[in-house]
Amino acid sequence: MYSLALFDNIQMPLDWYLLYFGIENNFLNPKVASEYLFRKINNNENLSDSENDILFLEQFDKNEILDLIRNNINILPNFDNKIDIAKDKTKFAIIAYLRLTENNISHLLEKIEYLYADLNYPQDMESFIYYMPIDENITKNFKNPEDYQNNILRNIDIFLNEKAKKYNCCLTC
Repeated sequence: MYSLALFDNIQMPLDWYLLYFGIENNFLNPKVASEYLFRKINNNENLSDSENDILFLEQFDKNEILDLIRNNINILPNFDNKIDIAKDKTKFAIIAYLRLTENNISHLLEKIEYLYADLNYPQDMESFIYYMPIDENITKNFKNPEDYQNNILRNIDIFLNEKAKKYNCCLTC
């Protein structure tokens, strides 16, 4: 599981949809909900009744926290669409974190492959999944396995730059 630093590292603003998706799919520990609320308090933001309920929980039961978050955000329109956006943002944040922190290319690619499976094989990740087929016009120029790995790393970087631009985030902060 990751912490909120996952999003802080790329300066991605947090919201309940992001936390809900992350907690529901075991990317984030349920305790991040209270951490998020303390940040809101430190920013002098008012808390809703549902948010106050989360603050006063004695245990951080995943299902209880998800129910409280759902009560807080379900009133907003386009819930499913906003959860899809949260999934995309989480995917971006995790890949950015892995690219920054994992120096062993084999381990990096393996962790990204696990994420690919965990997220139900999103199409926008196919270009940097090691076992996915690549266009023959590209592979004919590869002279060794390092060329193939460098191509995958380049594709990861392209993906990250596109997402950073889309979500107005910073990869080098």
